[in-house]
Amino acid sequence: YGIMIATIGIPSDDSGAARDTMTVGFFNNGGGSQTDGPYTVTFGHPRQVRVRIAGSSQLEISCGATAPSGKAAAMDLALGNATIGPS
Repeated sequence: YGIMIATIGIPSDDSGAARDTMTVGFFNNGGGSQTDGPYTVTFGHPRQVRVRIAGSSQLEISCGATAPSGKAAAMDLALGNATIGPS
């Protein structure tokens, strides 16, 4: 396999995250090199990603959320309609 295509976003039932921002990165082989991103998502604004995974045995997804004040926030990430296929 060479690529993963998915939609990333904040779940619609996480209304407490309405003004927060999440930064998402994808890393090969656990904590190895960053393969794609970082991508930024906000509540109600998902985005499609195409992550290169050729030569990887593991994929790590790293998420960091911040509130408008700049402080860390707690929120969920949704990974929708993910498919893995040839590059």
